[in-house]
Amino acid sequence: MTPIPSNYRLTEAERDFVFALIEHVTGTCQQGSYRREVLAANVERRIRYLGAPSLRSYLAVAVNDPLEVELLLSALTIHTTSWFRESPHFDKFEATIRQGIADHKIKAARVLCAGCSTGEEVYSIALTLEHIRATTPGFEYHVHGIDIDPLCVAHGARGVYGEVAFSLIPEPYRTYCVVGSGEKRGFFAPNKNVRSRCSFAVADLRSVGKESRDSFDCIFCRNVLIYFKPEDITSMVRGLLHLLRVDGALFLGHSEAIDATRYGIRFLGDSTYIKRRGGDEGARIDSAACRVLVVDDSPSARKALERSLEKGGLRPFSVASAAEASEFLEKHSVDVITLDVTMPGLDGPTWLNARRFAGLGVPVVIVSESGPAQAGVILGALENGAQDYIEKSTIQSPDFADKLLAISKSYKPRAVDGAGIHIVPCSGTRVSRECPDVILIGASTGGTEAVMRLLEEMPQECPPILVVQHISAYFARAFAQRVAHNAGLRLGVCAEGTLLQPGHVYLADDDRHLGIGGKRGRLSIVRSDGPPMNRHRPSVDFLFKSAAVLSNVHISAVLLTGMGADGAMGMKELHDRGAVTFCQDEHSCVVFGMPREAISLGAADVVASPGEIRRQLLWQISHRDEMLNKDRSLLAQATSDRGSAHRE
Repeated sequence: MTPIPSNYRLTEAERDFVFALIEHVTGTCQQGSYRREVLAANVERRIRYLGAPSLRSYLAVAVNDPLEVELLLSALTIHTTSWFRESPHFDKFEATIRQGIADHKIKAARVLCAGCSTGEEVYSIALTLEHIRATTPGFEYHVHGIDIDPLCVAHGARGVYGEVAFSLIPEPYRTYCVVGSGEKRGFFAPNKNVRSRCSFAVADLRSVGKESRDSFDCIFCRNVLIYFKPEDITSMVRGLLHLLRVDGALFLGHSEAIDATRYGIRFLGDSTYIKRRGGDEGARIDSAACRVLVVDDSPSARKALERSLEKGGLRPFSVASAAEASEFLEKHSVDVITLDVTMPGLDGPTWLNARRFAGLGVPVVIVSESGPAQAGVILGALENGAQDYIEKSTIQSPDFADKLLAISKSYKPRAVDGAGIHIVPCSGTRVSRECPDVILIGASTGGTEAVMRLLEEMPQECPPILVVQHISAYFARAFAQRVAHNAGLRLGVCAEGTLLQPGHVYLADDDRHLGIGGKRGRLSIVRSDGPPMNRHRPSVDFLFKSAAVLSNVHISAVLLTGMGADGAMGMKELHDRGAVTFCQDEHSCVVFGMPREAISLGAADVVASPGEIRRQLLWQISHRDEMLNKDRSLLAQATSDRGSAHRE
């Protein structure tokens, strides 16, 4: 063939033909000038490489060459992938698998990665599962990646990548990778244990699930659906759900959104969905089962709340005042209430206090504007019947509906504290009577009340206490002052290098991590502007992990109610280094997520209500008083003996 000039370009007619060919072969819509230019350039590159005089001539050669067919198919697709891309999905994925193990629902995990590209996503999933396998005897997994591009599939099957990407892998998972040396210098690969549990195949998403009887615990199909027509998206989602077991999780890209009620699935936030039993109609009933009463005097706020709740698969009802809310509740039942603070007539907290006194047994979440002026009112509501607070500016977040759903499912009317204390059988440790040098506390959803109950009227000379509570920065300071007053302790200054003092409580009160450093007798505050951990800053994990590296320091750590997994890994590190660890029990939690994750890791010595944990802490602290009294007695005796000897 006659060589084609290096500046060869497709004609307009050839470009149109290429885009039509792409849509026919891959099903993807060719929208956006950038995407079209990239794809056209890919095809032009293949034409120039073979020296074909035209697109028609190139295709005539390509169809008779199996290798060129694969190269052309690769040219007709665009691949954008990376290690642990959209990291919140991996936090939620790991929590889902660990919960399945804890509930004895799964002993092995099968995961499908659809649109896997060159394999980075497959191995990111596998590294996460390998980390679980390393701490869970008997657990097994398999990850299967599929893509329409055979060259990408072959790349993934080889599993070898440039070392420059190694830094993208989170630190805990790097131990499951091998970095090359010698001739393989500059490359790395997941180790044999990981690679042996991964497989790859060429497949067209449009036909996935239609004939297969495979069943997966989780399916990843992220940032793929956005390239397809609506009718194709519907077909592909149904095909993927056909492969997903009941209660399995479907992870889509953050740039994608589907109507959960249409497919019989429940939205969990972060473009994550759970498959429910019963098909489309049954699922519509299930997703609408969580009925939310919105109480807000602003029409625009009510409309925004309704849209966000409906998008999350919940069923909203709205009223404009406290009086209308009371009237509505006389006739209808709901699962959770969102309540504004400032309204004409009866304000939200006053109405809530009266309704709780009258026996209201529904969880209530304050949804209001935040600011210093509202801090006292909102904190008062949290102490008198509200389960949590959410800023109005965040209601469009996918986590909004997720949090309300979790609270509605977990809520139990307040009972008398003291359901009992038990030592976790699998922990293999005992609760030490040794008085701690420092007490660490982490909490999130529903945690403000739990922290207050835990620290009520503490001994004046108790060890220093550090608290990380996920709370709005607008009134974190007001909460800190409230906790200190309630505990009868002095509020410590959370500045870098501040030495910790007995009888002081230190609370993270701004958008910075709070940690601990130094050595026994000279412990001090550590602050950090580092990236969020588990999507939080300040993070409970940062606090716990900072303390886990200290030597010869006696630590007691408490993990209270909250969504997600923040604090679980840090508590595991503390537990393994000999700290005494407490987790709030499910019965007393507003949301059991964080304690449950720590318990599933074997990180808890004690699982109990805040009141029982408080009694255990006081029992530990009282040992210091006993030792001090003993020391004083010995000192007095020694002084008396010296005096007697002198008189003699």
